[in-house]
Amino acid sequence: MSQGWDRVKSNLDNINYHKSITVPKSGVLPPTGIDGFEESIGEPEFQIRDMRKRINGTESMHVKEYDDHYEVHRDRVDPKYDPLGHLIKDSPEVPVGVAAAVVSGYEAGKSHYDKVKYTSEHPLLKATIVALASGTGVGILTYHGVKILRELLE
Repeated sequence: MSQGWDRVKSNLDNINYHKSITVPKSGVLPPTGIDGFEESIGEPEFQIRDMRKRINGTESMHVKEYDDHYEVHRDRVDPKYDPLGHLIKDSPEVPVGVAAAVVSGYEAGKSHYDKVKYTSEHPLLKATIVALASGTGVGILTYHGVKILRELLE
């Protein structure tokens, strides 16, 4: 790993998981496969690309590239080797938000369908719209609520 990324890793080892370090592009060479970085995915935050490198056993260094800098943080679990473990330990807001969206959408759609099935011209269509709207709203709120809670507890 290039000297610059070694220094970044050392800094990450001294801070909490998921706390980002801003690294100017002028301070390091781009992360490459030669250094052990691989293309990855991450939550969309207008980054150009995501790169990861497995470090410290099961952890990973997650690099988000922007126009003039990198945002780098450390995850507990490398998603390449344990995607479910990564979601549970590093991004619990994703599965909890999805579950809340599904349950809320189903319950709201079913309730609406039961109310309008004999009086509406298109009860299934209307119930589907209610389900999607409810699921989306509850899922987004739950996602952000769990994310804020996780960040407060770390």
